[in-house]
Amino acid sequence: MASTRSGYLAVIKEATPGTAIQPTHFIHYKDGDLGANLEVIISKPIQATRWGAITATAGKKDTSGAFNMELDWLEAGYWFGSALKFPTSITNNGDGTFTHQFDTDDEIEALTVEQGKGDITGSAFEINRAFGAYVDTLELSASDSLVMMNITLKSIGIFQRARMLTDSGAGASVIVSLEDVEGLTTADSVIITDDSNTETDPISALSATNNTVTIATLDNSYTVAAGGRVELAPLTPSYSVQKLFSFDMVSFRFGDTVAAATSATAENVEDWTFTYGNNIEERYGSLRKTPSVVAPKSASSQLKFKRYFENRTDRDRYLNTTRKAVVINIKDENTIIGSGSRNPEIIVEISDLRYTAYELPTGEDELYVAEVEGECFFDATDAKATSIKLVTTIADFAA
Repeated sequence: MASTRSGYLAVIKEATPGTAIQPTHFIHYKDGDLGANLEVIISKPIQATRWGAITATAGKKDTSGAFNMELDWLEAGYWFGSALKFPTSITNNGDGTFTHQFDTDDEIEALTVEQGKGDITGSAFEINRAFGAYVDTLELSASDSLVMMNITLKSIGIFQRARMLTDSGAGASVIVSLEDVEGLTTADSVIITDDSNTETDPISALSATNNTVTIATLDNSYTVAAGGRVELAPLTPSYSVQKLFSFDMVSFRFGDTVAAATSATAENVEDWTFTYGNNIEERYGSLRKTPSVVAPKSASSQLKFKRYFENRTDRDRYLNTTRKAVVINIKDENTIIGSGSRNPEIIVEISDLRYTAYELPTGEDELYVAEVEGECFFDATDAKATSIKLVTTIADFAA
């Protein structure tokens, strides 16, 4: 039996969107899946039988994923960078720490994301690698435990396995012809299999034009008739120690501007969720079954929270429809990083939050708890709606 705990999740920023790079950054996660949804087009012609489904044709292939994980200040920057924009200017604080600021841009950046499922040291596993993968939504939340992060992805394509198109005989510098090589790189090793043989070999050369990989030494012969196919060999995971935040390390400050909110007194907030969305659309064209274009439309972010009812402040903010800047500060003051006195920290700045919903529900034997929802608006003075700052020991999440 293969335990889910034996798998891995790895990510890297792509230099050219849609061109895979072997991932080198391994991410802790709680649950999630990366895969392909295949459309089967069913034809139901009149054919002298009452049965409906007569002909099956492969249609579109949607490649997407969603992952839930604990917010980690060593790993979050990879997701922040794709959701917003990897910063072109990173502040070196001079003490072994770095401050990254992620702001919304007209273009978002692509990742290669690989998920290993099953027993990657045995034989019961599968490897899925998405390329041209973009963060569609990013969600930060906390209640009374750890601060969590949830991300959803949409991608141009995914490599799961490729069938051989011609037989391949054993020998040196063997060119293996495949139905597709998108998602593979020359840094990869692949598992070559048919009904009789299997082996794992590094790719010595690859041709995206001809859909071929070259194997320096192919030990066995493989045939199309015997189901010859190629799939990715697992990576060798290497993890850092998790660096997490608990719910009590989060503070909320409100003010007329971001500057005012930064210095304001922290307010008590419960069960909060901050969501950032790219509103990504997949466009299908004649070149491929997977999307030809994966691109963002309008960006947006929302904030939801609850709080024990003590005054009418939230009601008045809702009724007045007035601007309120919000600064969410997630900071581990018990941990010193670098050689100075800095703490790991994530700061979410919202320039203009307008309450879109306010409720104060009444139950038979309950405490009054206000439930608030707000939309984040673009502010012309700040020239942004939302930004995220991260203080960490990682110098560059785009590397």
